[in-house]
Amino acid sequence: MLRATDDAGNPCWLTAGPVCDVDPIGPLTLTAPEVDPETGEVLTPAIVGERFHANIRGPRAGADPAAWAAVVQAAAPYTLTVANPRQRFAP
Repeated sequence: MLRATDDAGNPCWLTAGPVCDVDPIGPLTLTAPEVDPETGEVLTPAIVGERFHANIRGPRAGADPAAWAAVVQAAAPYTLTVANPRQRFAP
């Protein structure tokens, strides 16, 4: 439901709607790489979570509360309980 087609007919993400906004992220870096500060050599590579990730923001002012409750309920099994400090939305 979050995929659309742009004006040129190419597939794209539908990132805004009447109830919420979606920020498709894809894989997330779970731990930063360890880098030698003097040489810049990567001592330990980053660990990347290969599962697909997305941030969802909502509801918009005046959005249908029942529709937003349905979005939250549907996303419950996939909702992180700890916020990722690397990704923030502007107010």
